[in-house]
Formats: sequence, structure tokens, C-alpha cells
Amino acid sequence: HQENRIQIIENDKFMICNIYAPNDIKERSEFFIDISNILKVLKTDKLLILIGDFNCTLEPSEQTNKNTFYENQKDKISLRKLLNDFDLID
Repeated sequence: HQENRIQIIENDKFMICNIYAPNDIKERSEFFIDISNILKVLKTDKLLILIGDFNCTLEPSEQTNKNTFYENQKDKISLRKLLNDFDLID
């Protein structure tokens, strides 16, 4: 399923990874772990740009229904780890 959710293009300066994360929290958490593993295998010195639809908010201010924001959901933890592992900025 993941192969339809990831597109990677690159040139001599950049690697751009466009993603479409699943809606389900558990699947999304696993998806972010998969993305991290793929990027580790691709290992590049190029500037990495990760874009797309993450279907995940990291801050309550980004979410329309603030009452349903849970800081420790597995998807948020996996996404934060992905961002940290590759020094990415949200």
C-alpha cells in the first residue's frame, strides 16, 4: 500500500519526498516509521525536503477541533521522531 503514498524525485541539489499519509492513526504511525527507514536506506547528502499530506498535526493550534488533540498519540510520536532523525523543520 505504501508505494502509492510516496513519491521521491531528486536532482543534483535536492531530494524531494512527497507523501500522502493514511487517515488511520495506527497505519499513519507505521507509515512514518516506513518513511524514516526508506530515507535511511536512500542516505543522501542532498537537501531533503519532505512535503505532502501528513494527516497529522503536531500542535493543537493546527487542529480545527482542539478537544481531540492528544499529544502522545503514536502517529505524532512517529512523526516527531522522523523530523528529528533527519533534522527536518515543520
